[in-house]
Amino acid sequence: MPTMKASWIFLGAAMAACGAPGGAGEPGSTSQELNVDSQCVAAFVEGIDIYDGTGTIDWNAVHGAGVDFAMIKATQGTYNTQTTFATNWAGSKAAGVVRSAYHFFDPSEDGVQQAKYYLSVVGNGEAGDLPPMLDIECPDGDANCVYTGNAGTAAPADIKTRMWDWIHTVEQATGKKPLIYTFGSYFSGNGIDATGLEAYPLFLADLTTGCISPPSPWSTATMWQYSWTGTVPGISGQVDRDRFVGTLSDLQAFAASGGNALAQVNGNDALSAVNWASDGHVELYMGSAAGGAQHVYTTGGTDTWTQVYDYPGAASCGVASAMSPSSPSGARAELFDPTATGTQELYFGAMGWTPWADFGGPSMTRLSTAVGLDGHVEVYGLAPDGSLQVNAADPSTGAWGGWQSLGGQLVTGAAPIVWNDGHIELFATDATGAAWHVWTTGGKWGSPQSLGGNLASRPVPVRWPDGHVEVYARGQDGHTYASAWNQAWSPFAAIESQTDILGEVSAVMNPSGSAELFARNAGGQVVHMWWGASGWNTWQLLGSETVASDPLGWVRSDGSGVVFAVTAAGDLVKSARASNGAWGAWGTIASAVSTCVAVPPVGGGQEAGVEGGTGADGGAASNEDAGARVGDAARPAPPAEDAASGGCAVGRGASTSRWGAGLMLLAALGSRRRRRLRGPG
Repeated sequence: MPTMKASWIFLGAAMAACGAPGGAGEPGSTSQELNVDSQCVAAFVEGIDIYDGTGTIDWNAVHGAGVDFAMIKATQGTYNTQTTFATNWAGSKAAGVVRSAYHFFDPSEDGVQQAKYYLSVVGNGEAGDLPPMLDIECPDGDANCVYTGNAGTAAPADIKTRMWDWIHTVEQATGKKPLIYTFGSYFSGNGIDATGLEAYPLFLADLTTGCISPPSPWSTATMWQYSWTGTVPGISGQVDRDRFVGTLSDLQAFAASGGNALAQVNGNDALSAVNWASDGHVELYMGSAAGGAQHVYTTGGTDTWTQVYDYPGAASCGVASAMSPSSPSGARAELFDPTATGTQELYFGAMGWTPWADFGGPSMTRLSTAVGLDGHVEVYGLAPDGSLQVNAADPSTGAWGGWQSLGGQLVTGAAPIVWNDGHIELFATDATGAAWHVWTTGGKWGSPQSLGGNLASRPVPVRWPDGHVEVYARGQDGHTYASAWNQAWSPFAAIESQTDILGEVSAVMNPSGSAELFARNAGGQVVHMWWGASGWNTWQLLGSETVASDPLGWVRSDGSGVVFAVTAAGDLVKSARASNGAWGAWGTIASAVSTCVAVPPVGGGQEAGVEGGTGADGGAASNEDAGARVGDAARPAPPAEDAASGGCAVGRGASTSRWGAGLMLLAALGSRRRRRLRGPG
């Protein structure tokens, strides 16, 4: 096989460089049309892309004809769901065709709202699905580009902002970097700055079976559309034909990569949450004041909550939940609970919730979970000897492998994160306040390694849209500390020193593509802070609610945010982020809930609300001078122009140069999908 030039690290695509005319301008500028080298593909997989107009499809015949993947139109704008989507989505999977759901972008509409509309139809996807795809091709010089009478015209800066809002919202919800479908002249011809899109896989409309020519800023394409007049057995009319760059095993690896992994930790000692992809509802699990476990959930994707339901039997503080997308019976929620003699488990099966069943292991506390990119679930716990324990399910059978020790002398439970390449990393703290981490390599766990620091809580990770991970914790001085990955872990350094906080930090990725943290201040009020245009801001009050548990921030399937906490009176309260980005008033959704507030692992003294303890945090001196402010070397600050709009678009300074209208129209008609509507319905 010839030397390979990979467009993504997980593609084993065989390529060679062949000369082609290049566009003028500096690399990365919007005036540059094509890269100097074309991409000549030696190995590829056949696919199709379809929409309502394709008609009825015999998926078994399609797969039997050598088509291994399909891009299926799901939605357009905020106003159209394809009537054939559900049938084709199920039929393609049943026939063994790898699938992706795509959204036809309407430049005249808000990007976040389009993303939420798409997610409300598609959900978060399932294990083995290709990434979501954004079809961005309007305006293209056609007065009916979006639908009859709508050219999709908008200012280049608005298109850029709306595009990035869609990308960030969908990426946050699904854990996958969306594919970007476009034609070669789209961004340059419309004067839209495409800087930053090179981090996302390109699906290029380039009507050729020879060498393809990716536009700047991409150097290679992951897929390309080579015909929109193709024929395939199982489809009566013409159909768009596509190719994936690489082998079938490469395609399957691409589908498994970066998938559905949560970008955050889904629980603390008091609360644990999951999203259901089937209808977009969020479910919350917690201990009851009566010594059991209970749950409450929303009605579909709404903010309407059911009554609280109790599980029969006793349960402890520290329940942990997981949404298993690949169990033998399909996607299901699972709940794990530490007991005096080991652990117990229940799950939602075909007949509803099962009873608690023995889950083995030593007596443990502070459980947590992770779901791998292949859909398997892992459960972690803290054993009495201070070691971290893990029990992992087999991804193909769902059978549990049994508990094993990862070692360590820790006093907090593990905070897990799944990286985009599929490896899992755990973070915990020892009795001196040093952070430790342990990670998998090729599916095998290594030994815990120290990250240092003078911490007083579990270090909580979050994965940023660019794939890097940062970890946040309360220091022994009550301030907020962080460590970031940038080829190596930076020393823990203070990111906020004005407000003392209690307990553990909760970290999420908000819709603008930046980290947002939640905690309690010294008075027990919920506070939040976030990364903005100038770096980290200071802790701000989130309303006036006083709580006794650590707050849990959460991102729902549609990208919207909500934060939960438990008051000293045992009320479960929440605040939800409105569509304009503002946090709403706190409201009560359940009562008689256990606060499950943990004693600080280090630092001396209990926090308010722990069995009457009111002592302040103490401990070692501040580690404020341990290093530079975290994040400056790990990522650039968001562009200043995005701060007011709440967006997080990458890059600035787009060229406004355009092709002549005739040349642009010619290019558009030659290399684009043309799968718009004939009306806005």
